[in-house]
Amino acid sequence: MINMDKSGANLAGLQDFNDQQKTLIIARQNRYMNNIVERDHQRIKRITSPMMEFKSSHSAHNTLAGIELIAQLRKHQMKLASQPPIRRQFEMLAAS
Repeated sequence: MINMDKSGANLAGLQDFNDQQKTLIIARQNRYMNNIVERDHQRIKRITSPMMEFKSSHSAHNTLAGIELIAQLRKHQMKLASQPPIRRQFEMLAAS
């Protein structure tokens, strides 16, 4: 399943891909999907802009993964079974 905006070109491309590859990928369309995605990316832009640049792609990957993890924990999208505080969840996930 793929989430996308109401763009007809994206839907046509996905249907063409399904036909060629004999797969069934379902498109879930939302009129304002781009706004939702951009709103989520504003947080990352706000956090990373003072950093100016990353020295390597490895450090960029790890930093952005940590930022995304914290955001997921705050929005309660990722929960551990015992429901410890957010800080403890982060420490447990970072240690693994």
